[in-house]
Amino acid sequence: MSIEKIEPGKDWLSKLNNNLKQLDDDYTDWTGSGMLGINGYSVVSGQYSTMKNRRTGFVFAIISATIKTPTIAPNSQTSFLTLPFYVNNGAIVNTFPIQGKDQLIRIQLAPSTGNAVLRLENTTSNTLPADTINIAMGIMYKL
Repeated sequence: MSIEKIEPGKDWLSKLNNNLKQLDDDYTDWTGSGMLGINGYSVVSGQYSTMKNRRTGFVFAIISATIKTPTIAPNSQTSFLTLPFYVNNGAIVNTFPIQGKDQLIRIQLAPSTGNAVLRLENTTSNTLPADTINIAMGIMYKL
């Protein structure tokens, strides 16, 4: 097995796919099926992949999407995207910066009893105008 180092900006997606496929786990290829924008948000493009480690029961999901946002009220939280899989409580979420807005916007898992729901938070006292943002994140949880 040959795991390749992933370097920013250098074909990271295919290297990640190859690395994941070499692990002794259940792996799904990239798909955008089932991603749904809610509360005035829409998915311009998006994809996700999941990998389950059979030995530990941990699942790792990777999400990459371009989202069209409405105006975002100051100091507010809004659920904006549902994913076609369930994520239980205690999930670890790693969000990458959003187009230089990482000081203004945070992405979190919203409390949910069904499919995973992502929540966007405007951490400023300013109204953010409608925009198109790119998100990339990883979620790790135990089944």
